[in-house]
Amino acid sequence: MKLKYLYGAALAVLAVPAANAAPVQITGVKNIIVLINDGGGYTVYDATRLYNGAPLVTDGRDFKSTSVSTFPLRPDSSANNQPGSRAQDPTTVYSSAKFWDTRPVEGLSGVPGYTTPAAAQAGFAPLPGPLYPAGFAGYEFSRFAHPDSGNTATSIASGIKTYNNAINVDGAGEPQIAITDLIDAMKSVGKSTGVVSTVQFADATPAALGGAHNIARSNRVVIADEMFRSGKLDVIGGSGNPDFNDDGLSRTPAYTWISSALWADLKNRTNASGANGQKWTLLQEKADIDRIANRQVKPPAKLAMIVRGDNSTQFNRTNTIPGINATQDRVYGTPLKTNVPSQASLTIAALNALDQNGRGFYLMSEAGAVDRAEHANDTARMIEEMNASQDTVQAIIDWVNRADTAATWQNTLLIVTADHDHLLYGPNGDTVPFQPLKDNGPGVVPGNKWFGPNHGTGLVPLYAYGRGAAQVVASARSLDRYTDA
Repeated sequence: MKLKYLYGAALAVLAVPAANAAPVQITGVKNIIVLINDGGGYTVYDATRLYNGAPLVTDGRDFKSTSVSTFPLRPDSSANNQPGSRAQDPTTVYSSAKFWDTRPVEGLSGVPGYTTPAAAQAGFAPLPGPLYPAGFAGYEFSRFAHPDSGNTATSIASGIKTYNNAINVDGAGEPQIAITDLIDAMKSVGKSTGVVSTVQFADATPAALGGAHNIARSNRVVIADEMFRSGKLDVIGGSGNPDFNDDGLSRTPAYTWISSALWADLKNRTNASGANGQKWTLLQEKADIDRIANRQVKPPAKLAMIVRGDNSTQFNRTNTIPGINATQDRVYGTPLKTNVPSQASLTIAALNALDQNGRGFYLMSEAGAVDRAEHANDTARMIEEMNASQDTVQAIIDWVNRADTAATWQNTLLIVTADHDHLLYGPNGDTVPFQPLKDNGPGVVPGNKWFGPNHGTGLVPLYAYGRGAAQVVASARSLDRYTDA
């Protein structure tokens, strides 16, 4: 199943036609909740189960599951308005034979982006190198054909395959050829919409699934401006706060993710920037956001939750264990920050705000720092972020089950999936192809080895719960090792 079929499934819920949608028929769905575990491939789930010594929430019997492919349109990451720029490059198409190719490849990986150590984290010693043996032909294919979150989130949002770095534009990348996305579709039938994330609110996944359109995800300030200005969103949440560092401490403002003018307007409830015409209410403090999540106060019509954090809510906090590198990290070895809301609280606050619309809603909640931990080869913090994501899944289920919400499992569809995977295998995965992680017992990080600081093109899991779950899973178009058929 390709991620683009999710777009078809969502539009089938709304009875909105889609040229590139799969022929899925789903009726009776009023609310759609999508939770994206950024980078959440199968071994991420395996690592979390092994550490916890227990099944995950998404392993429950009421979840339906399948697998989806995430390959990009082509292997480059730039707009290319040339003949054929919208055509699929066959070399990046996911292939079981190519992915599971166990022919040994000598030396280190030769794929650009996989030849240098992972990015450093505050407080950690540098990772030793050389790091990433080529291993096997399948590993090298996975590296070469990898997608990024911009193009995969675009596929989820619009049903269109595109190049890495794109935000809801097609393979040509021209802004005037901006494509229709899920937010457009939801707004066209009067639904409320929102996106929240554990990373920057205008990063690739919340940008694409929040209705932005841009030729490059790196145009962050422009994307933020569009998200606040367009009128398409009713809730925006995440990090990227100019006034706070990754430990939640005040700093000299850094306007990396939002312009100084728009930030001033949000804080002062003015509109000198021209981008705050929607009259957003800005919340930054954990207590204020938790009060909305706990239904202690009525949510505003336009809710912006920009928490005390720059790059993420929790992942980027400074390590406090002396003398270790990221691969030696311990789960919760550095205590979690106490001045930011959890992903669950952000998500439930958003749901309380969106549920005020009698016509229903669409919400995307991203566990964005699962991917950040993988880029750093920090298995421990990857598990922390997945645990937070699973807590969010349970919180969503509990919220829908409440008697005081308009949502029920007869009118609500929950989808939990990922935008891509990473190359994470067992400790001898360089000589044993696709070796499973080593079970070291509950409470201990499983034995593992990272095979890159970047993404892979392996299949990722998709879980569906509630109204239409079986139909979403039935829309899969191909089988592989990780399907449940």
